[in-house]
Amino acid sequence: MTVSSDVLKGAPMLMPWRKFAAFIGMSEGVVEGWMRVGYIPRIKIGNRVMVNVTLLNQRLLDGEACL
Repeated sequence: MTVSSDVLKGAPMLMPWRKFAAFIGMSEGVVEGWMRVGYIPRIKIGNRVMVNVTLLNQRLLDGEACL
């Protein structure tokens, strides 16, 4: 399955990773794996792991990431 930048339009700049998984329609396990290998940029704020949606969108637009 491919995830295009169109899916990310209207998303907030940062999103909890589990909410992000639901937002793009992928399982939590898949998104967790993508974060672990670096396909999805993440940031830890306190004890929460957030997906950097802005950076992911930029990477998709620049053609740097193909999910």
